[in-house]
Amino acid sequence: TMWSATRLAQQQVQTSPTLRQPWHDTPRLIPFINACAERWQTIPLSLAGWRFKEAQCVQEGTLRLAYSKPVGATVGDFAYRVKQVYAGQTTPYFNLPGQGDTGCFSQSVTFTASPDLRALPEADSQIQRLTTFAQRMRLPINLQEEDNRQVSANGEELILPWHSFSFSLET
Repeated sequence: TMWSATRLAQQQVQTSPTLRQPWHDTPRLIPFINACAERWQTIPLSLAGWRFKEAQCVQEGTLRLAYSKPVGATVGDFAYRVKQVYAGQTTPYFNLPGQGDTGCFSQSVTFTASPDLRALPEADSQIQRLTTFAQRMRLPINLQEEDNRQVSANGEELILPWHSFSFSLET
């Protein structure tokens, strides 16, 4: 029965000392956005003529930056300028093999831990709120449910008592 499965999942969580709810280590939304924005506001809009294209900030603490190649520029120009500006603290990479028209590099972002002890809202409610926000802003949203199974050190499969979702919004 559904109740038995739920009870079993709760017991597995209680008996597994290594099982940690993912939101305990995830930065809160506003501090996440602020830390990412603070970091990407300092990046140059152009490097060796290559124009800023996009930034992707991820909760693991990385800001990935992409630049577009203008006519007449080379990957060597971009690589040299990135190493010069960032004093060897990052390594540029390109869409190679391929056209070599996108140059990228990463920067670290530090997030302040601030555990949220509030009760979690229902998943359907949160999904509807997020989707409504994206639709009102006319932003494309990609929302995916993550696999809620985990394999323990001794090979037992645990079904986690929560659901995780990943999403991306393009602005």
